[in-house]
Amino acid sequence: MNKIWCPYTGQWHERQNTTKEHIIPLSCGGHNNFSIRVERQTNSTLGSRLDSKLTGHPLIASARRHYELLGQSHKSPTVEWPVIYKGLQGKLNLSENTPLVKTYRSKNKYGINLSKYPYPDENLTSKFSFDLNLVLSFGCKLALGTSYFLFGQDF
Repeated sequence: MNKIWCPYTGQWHERQNTTKEHIIPLSCGGHNNFSIRVERQTNSTLGSRLDSKLTGHPLIASARRHYELLGQSHKSPTVEWPVIYKGLQGKLNLSENTPLVKTYRSKNKYGINLSKYPYPDENLTSKFSFDLNLVLSFGCKLALGTSYFLFGQDF
């Protein structure tokens, strides 16, 4: 049979219109053997809307960097925490040996742009959160993909 059933769309698709879906993204420690075939466009959309946003979150990117989970790009992830530095919104880049604070004109009242290595005694404030809808959606994708992997078309 040349048709593949996609658990994400709930439809049959021609094999050439499907791609390999890593149920757990390689960048999160997934494995090539833990994959299924799904409809190509859906896989692309889920990859950009779910997987990349979740794996790019500062907390997860930090863990990925620590455990050297490089994913398909084979590049170490950039770790940038949102910070307030001297009243200016910016990001603290923790990807290098020395942390670097960058602020952005577009996010600050007076258009101040700054790149600086903060002194150890300087205060930085950071606030971040997880998008709970994103986390829930990723969990549902994981459950659906795993069920299909385990039970196939009986699922």
